[in-house]
Amino acid sequence: MPLRDEFEKILQTIRSNEASYARIAVIGQPGAGKSTLINRLVGKKVAKTGQGTDTTIDAMEYEYELQKIVELPGYGTELFRFDDWKKRFRPQQYDLFVYVFGGKFSSEDDALFDNLIEWNAERRRPMFLVRNKSYELDGAQREAIERDVRNRSKSDGKLYFVDCRHNEGIAELHAAIMKTDFGRVWRERIAKSYRAAKTEYLEDSRRRAKDEMGFFCKSAAVNGINPLLGVDVAVDLGIYFKMFLKIQLQYGIEHGDLKLYALPIARKLLALVTKEGLMILLKNVAGKATARTVLKYIPFAGQAAAAALSYKMAEYAGETYEEDCYKFAGGVMDELIEQKVSELMSVKLMKGSVE
Repeated sequence: MPLRDEFEKILQTIRSNEASYARIAVIGQPGAGKSTLINRLVGKKVAKTGQGTDTTIDAMEYEYELQKIVELPGYGTELFRFDDWKKRFRPQQYDLFVYVFGGKFSSEDDALFDNLIEWNAERRRPMFLVRNKSYELDGAQREAIERDVRNRSKSDGKLYFVDCRHNEGIAELHAAIMKTDFGRVWRERIAKSYRAAKTEYLEDSRRRAKDEMGFFCKSAAVNGINPLLGVDVAVDLGIYFKMFLKIQLQYGIEHGDLKLYALPIARKLLALVTKEGLMILLKNVAGKATARTVLKYIPFAGQAAAAALSYKMAEYAGETYEEDCYKFAGGVMDELIEQKVSELMSVKLMKGSVE
């Protein structure tokens, strides 16, 4: 299968597994009202609510506009110590955070904030700070809470005071979440998956190409002791030509691909599978070829040295060509990744405008 078709098939598989939505994690103190808040944001009862602190014991995922909202269990309980909670639920995998609290901060809250700061050092994830059950708070209390949470979280985002019981502050929080640039968030996530697929494809192709090269290098070593001048060069040309085509095949590169893409490396690859290009390649190692011709007439040790030299010449040529194929395939994949991400973003934006 041609390189582009094969890699496009891989990207399509990723797309079917990586749905076009951002994943919003609702995290925070046990008993802070995360489930009730989710129900208010979604607009209907989807999350189970209760009086206990361990009502939610698994990550629960729900539809939320064009996104997914995921409720993570509270931490700092007998069931979920913070370190165990962090390892099990891996909150750093999510695209946005809604941090919900309803009372005083604990050491587990501080630990979470420290981790959020660390995770965001790599890429900024939007975080919405939510003080639930705020109906009993006066202005001074709210100001004190805001100072405290900002000092702890190192966040400059707005703190939202909500009261799920009376549905206060929910609309404002919902509107703020929906103003997030989900396109950028999702684009980064899907592009990362695509790039990982590119690396895996290239490395697998490189492994197969190097396996193929071994056979041709051994053939070149045998030809290294060919006593017929002129014939040995012709045989070398045939060996190199077949080796280069085999290397191309491992990357899914076809002759048409090299003409289709305006990549500088394509011209070099095209030239090296012609007789003229192969002759130029042999001339580049003319010094080694001359040494091989002389050595082959020295009995025993000379022939062994000529064979070894021929092997190394073929190995060098193969590795150089393989490296160029690696670069060419990578360039084609980069173009396809950019095209596919843009196409998917257009579909997502159109879907959002319709809905």
